Amino acid sequence: MADITGRRQYSTNSGLIIPNILPTILLIDGDIEEAAFLAFFSAVDKVMTGQEEFKWEVDTFRELSDTVDGAVSGTTATTIGVDNPTRFNVNEVWVNKRTGELMAIKSVNNATSNIVVTRGVGALNSSGGTAAAAINDADTLIRLSPAVGENSNRQTTKTTTPSQITNYCQQFRWDLSMSRRQQKRQFETGPDLPYQLKKA
Repeated sequence: MADITGRRQYSTNSGLIIPNILPTILLIDGDIEEAAFLAFFSAVDKVMTGQEEFKWEVDTFRELSDTVDGAVSGTTATTIGVDNPTRFNVNEVWVNKRTGELMAIKSVNNATSNIVVTRGVGALNSSGGTAAAAINDADTLIRLSPAVGENSNRQTTKTTTPSQITNYCQQFRWDLSMSRRQQKRQFETGPDLPYQLKKA
């Protein structure tokens, strides 16, 4: 204990100061990781908007997979129906997840949702790789890599553009009503009004 004369300063009992608002947030969110995120987010600079409707841009990477639309029973057929032809690009290697067969994309027809491929890439001129196999409907195809040979033309550029997302802001209010007697009462857990305000 120490006697202090004069105005108490910041250094007085500074070790007892709560360093952040995490205990308050834990009161309303028992998940320590979620509470930590809320504590961090509360410290991030905010931007006020005077417009209820606000927009922002969202972008993503190209899709890495697609599914086959219609079975291909033979091992020599090169035209394959797919659900999303825009995900494919000429001079790419895709693999059938179920069979392990590698296919090189030769052309893409968005109108008919078909791709034309070279089957069994990797097994054509070597003993390695997986030979062409029958393709089932709904088989998953996964994009592996570009396949641009020496002295060949470059790929057609394929990129993505951001999509604009719209949302609306709203002012929220949680009303709390309490008699003056209830506000003044002292409980073992502390005053009731601040506690209820925290919960609200």
